[in-house]
Amino acid sequence: MAELTRTQVENIVRLAHQKREMPYLSGVDLTQAALSGILLDEADLSRADLSEADLSKASLRNVVLQLANLSQANLRGADLGQAILNWANLSQANLQEAILTEASLSDVEAGEADLSWSDLKQADLSRAKLNQAKLTRADLSHAKLNLAELKKADLSEAILAGTDFSLANLSGAKLAKAFLVKADFFGANLSKANLKKADLTGAYLRGANLNGAALGGAIMPNGRKYGLFNGPGKYVKE
Repeated sequence: MAELTRTQVENIVRLAHQKREMPYLSGVDLTQAALSGILLDEADLSRADLSEADLSKASLRNVVLQLANLSQANLRGADLGQAILNWANLSQANLQEAILTEASLSDVEAGEADLSWSDLKQADLSRAKLNQAKLTRADLSHAKLNLAELKKADLSEAILAGTDFSLANLSGAKLAKAFLVKADFFGANLSKANLKKADLTGAYLRGANLNGAALGGAIMPNGRKYGLFNGPGKYVKE
């Protein structure tokens, strides 16, 4: 259980703000803490243990959560705009409808996390591990996912305009009806991915592996609609 109560956390934050200092909570144990709706903007929570904590609708703008443990935490509707979460553990965390615009999530572990409907515009997810994560209808416009692992991740109907997927592993991923205009898939692994009815207008696919990918009804980079994928480098026009 948490070593600090919600009241103690709020007092630390209040006193720090009165001194115009960054609230320092690095390394604290807040496992299973009830912190729904709490205001923790600009706090230093690096290496903190927030596993299974309830941070739904919390305000965490510009917070430092580097190397923090947020596995199975509830962050639904939380505001993490411009937060730093590099190397954090978000495995199986609930981040539905969370705001993560311009957040730094490089090298994060987020396997099986639920990020559906989340706002990740311009976020840095370089080398992130998002295997089997749910990103349905999430907005990742112009986000960086280069070298990320997204095996069997669900990005159905996601907004991925200008997103960098270079050298990412998206094998078996669901990208049906995704908006992928001008996305960069250079050297990416899209084998057995579902891209049915996706919009790939202007997308960059040089060096991408599309073996066994489903492209029925997808709009290809040249703006033309194609049918089912039919082997390496071969498409059947509808």
